Amino acid sequence: MKRYERWGNFLKIFSTLLMIVSMTVFFSSCSLYQRYAYTQSQDRIWEELKGSVDDQVAAKDADGARDDVDRIKSQIIMSDIERGASDHIIKLFSSHVVSEIGEKELRSAIENMKNVFQGELVSYKTWPAGSSGHRGGKGVTAQGYKVAVYTDMDIYEMYLYYITEDSSSDDWQKTRANIGLHRIVILPVSVSYDKDGPEGSKYEDYLDKDGVFYIEADPPARSVTYEGKGYTGYSIVYLQEEFYEAADPGSCERLMEILDSVGFKGDITAVSYTDTDDASVRDYNMILTDEDGKDFYICKPQRENNQCVQGLKIADEQMKVLYE
Repeated sequence: MKRYERWGNFLKIFSTLLMIVSMTVFFSSCSLYQRYAYTQSQDRIWEELKGSVDDQVAAKDADGARDDVDRIKSQIIMSDIERGASDHIIKLFSSHVVSEIGEKELRSAIENMKNVFQGELVSYKTWPAGSSGHRGGKGVTAQGYKVAVYTDMDIYEMYLYYITEDSSSDDWQKTRANIGLHRIVILPVSVSYDKDGPEGSKYEDYLDKDGVFYIEADPPARSVTYEGKGYTGYSIVYLQEEFYEAADPGSCERLMEILDSVGFKGDITAVSYTDTDDASVRDYNMILTDEDGKDFYICKPQRENNQCVQGLKIADEQMKVLYE
């Protein structure tokens, strides 16, 4: 009899363990299926978003030779901005942000971004602008990007902030909802560096916010003129965007005054940088192209211990010194 009782107890224990294992496998399978379904869904959404890119907008991407996700995301955003639409940008935002702000309100803010950009889109380029992460344990990994947007009337900086990973909670659905775009900030260069250029962009005012934020410039830079000068405010913001003299507007204005006096025609149409072993060019680290297509070589001022050790120097295409 005792042997039957022991056998019965064994069967009960075995059945209980079998049930526990079965339930564990069941829930694990459900979790794995949810993750698989989520991945499949994200892949479908990404294919849809890539398909939304406007060909003309993509052609104006100055980083067109690069084929990466971050560049394509900028193309998706710029395409929707050009259309005055929100259908694709809102899908880049994390579902947590959409829920917190409200889909209607977020869509309205996205669609109004088109009004910030004055003039016709000429080009844009994207590069990383800061990241954060964690080592071990739980936490959030984020990546920021800056998109310089050039129209024929002004130049803008668009900042994008994405959460790319989140392990801060044991709730997989909660952390998954946090992944995606969290912030878009658009600032005309003239506003971003209006008086405290060396101190950095006004983007820092938005670092603790989620959503869409922008400031409009009135008038646009191309409409800002200087009496007796051939250039406009567009050249000033062009130099600021290239961070000439730490984007200080006064320094940029002084350079344009000097350039105008030595034959520079109209506004800056391109900025490039020297990369050569030619000794005659080596000291010049910046090239500005005017509206006649002529290049002017710039040797920027250099300072050590708050003292100027090399003054501004300007040369023409034949390396004839025009100013020093």
